[in-house]
Parts: sequence; C-alpha cells; structure tokens
Amino acid sequence: TLEKWTVEGEDPTALAEKWKLRVEAAKRELGAYRGQLVFGDTWFGAFKTLVVPPSGLVEFEPKGTTSLGAAEAVWIKSSFEKGDVWFAIEGKRDAKHPTGATPVFEMFRNVDGEGRPADPHTVWDVRLFRDAAAVPPAKGPSGG
Repeated sequence: TLEKWTVEGEDPTALAEKWKLRVEAAKRELGAYRGQLVFGDTWFGAFKTLVVPPSGLVEFEPKGTTSLGAAEAVWIKSSFEKGDVWFAIEGKRDAKHPTGATPVFEMFRNVDGEGRPADPHTVWDVRLFRDAAAVPPAKGPSGG
C-alpha cells in the first residue's frame, strides 16, 4: 500500500525502513505510542496547526535533508508515554515552487489523464520531531 502513496521513482521499501528508524528512535526516547493523534488544536482551527511547523522542535534521526517551512508538510501530533511526537508528512519535490517542495494544498490533487482521481504518489518523506525541552536524548551505553 505504500507504493501508491510514495513519490514515483522512490523505493517504498527503503523509505519505510527510514521511517521505521525514526519511529524506533521516538519510542526509545519517549516510550510507547499511546494511541492518540491530534490534527490541529487551537482556536484558530485545525488548518493552521496542520500546515505551520511548531516551534521548539528537534528532529529524530535519521534527519531529513531540508528545513520545513509553512505549507511544506502536514503536521500531526501524536501522544507517547513521556511526551508528544510530531509527524511531518512532506510532499513531493516541485522545482516550480521556490523552496522545491509541493505546497500542502497541492499534495492531494492528483488525477489521471482523463481527470479521474489517481494514486496520490505524494509522500516524499515522513519526519518525526519532539519538543526540545521534553526529554533529553537517550544516552549511549558509555553514558554519553
């Protein structure tokens, strides 16, 4: 099922492995996933918090290759035992856009040659972030 979501030309298995490493890093630092997702939670409405990166976050390894600006990813907050994790679902690259990213508004507009909905092929990356102040990074076996 990942094949219809990932950007054409990318290896869905390799992408899934990278995403899995990030989830494992989040679990090591913040414990188990608690089964809660939040899609926007301010009185401004869900839309703003879905497309504007929260401040004060640090990214789990392996890190993405670019910084994310407004409307360059969909942000979803998830609850773990010791804190929250933000998933940034980054859209496919678009050379026509000034930052090289596909704006969120364009991510889900995909039609075939006859104007019918087609497989999305829009997900370039799924990156995970945590609040910088939530929990210090896990120390290695040597204590540092």
